[in-house]
Amino acid sequence: MTLTAKTLARISKLNRAPAVPRDPDEQKGELPETMLATTTPVAQAIQSALTPLELDEPKTATAKTSTANQRAARKAERKTGEESEAASNKDSDSPAHADKASPDDRTSTRELPAGREVHTASGSFWRIDTPIEQLWRGGKGHVRRGTEFLRVAVQTQEDPHPELAALASDFPDRTLFLDLETCGFAGSIVFLVGLLHFEDGQLKLSQLLARNYAEEKAVLHGLWAIAGQSNVLSTFNGKSFDWPCVHDRSTLHHLGRDDRHLSSLGKPQEHTAKDDARVESVSLDEPMRTDATRPDLVHCDLLHHSRRKWKDALPNCRLQTLERYICGRRRYDDIPGSAIPAAYHQFVRTGDAWEIRSILHHNALDLITLLQLSMRVVE
Repeated sequence: MTLTAKTLARISKLNRAPAVPRDPDEQKGELPETMLATTTPVAQAIQSALTPLELDEPKTATAKTSTANQRAARKAERKTGEESEAASNKDSDSPAHADKASPDDRTSTRELPAGREVHTASGSFWRIDTPIEQLWRGGKGHVRRGTEFLRVAVQTQEDPHPELAALASDFPDRTLFLDLETCGFAGSIVFLVGLLHFEDGQLKLSQLLARNYAEEKAVLHGLWAIAGQSNVLSTFNGKSFDWPCVHDRSTLHHLGRDDRHLSSLGKPQEHTAKDDARVESVSLDEPMRTDATRPDLVHCDLLHHSRRKWKDALPNCRLQTLERYICGRRRYDDIPGSAIPAAYHQFVRTGDAWEIRSILHHNALDLITLLQLSMRVVE
């Protein structure tokens, strides 16, 4: 798509008039390279606080040739090491493979990113914690300033949306940002729960990973334990996919009771001390009873709010489109979402966790974008 000077001028006035016709399909069309800018004072202040975004990108392995070469190199190193070990133990009294890890050890943690094993009454999973500063340079300061702008923006509105008002009130210390990675469409196994939440006095990324299919129940148990510490849930398309998937899979594993149908037809409600007392806290050390009430959070789905705000100015409101125009960055060497299920199945089959790092990186980028959008959508 080629943009004329006149069109670019219209794009710069995002809050005044539509600039680029919305693609009804929301899947097709080349996107212009110009990042949208807003002209309101609050928007300018937020924009200056949030840019430039510098992400520390971990190593990824989306290129098939590169991945194949890396795997071949690791295989050769492993073979050489085994031959050397066998030669050194040939005349030894101890067994040649006495110190060698079991297959389960190799597939579960050996090549996974640094983290810790979390034990719950429902089983174990692998948890990786990363402070926001390691993902986003200067992110702590950006979030602090963004919080101030967010609350000012809501206060200046005559009738703010209840979900956005709740987000502004509880951002960031009582807000939980969530993004799932699953084995396919709705109803399939949840193998990774990515969370941005406030813990130990700082905003951090926690990624709960099921190292095999059987650990899904433990991952969901861990999610509910963390969710109980928040008031607001922020997702992107989570009302249609992520949150129903969490509830459905939790019901399958007999983790608590789904009471969503009782929450005033899905309308957001203000949390009170009485409400918090009614919802039972979830402990990792104790099984979640089937009749236990799951934490009930005000759900702010940023897809819906993004469509209300930017649908007439952008070709579509997909997450990476918003990431490019509103957040001002693009992804490179990112694993496609459609390739994630196959990459996870490959990890479970072979124990090669190399592409798990690509999935974790993809999940982290989604959550950082979600965090940024939450500070822009209320302008």
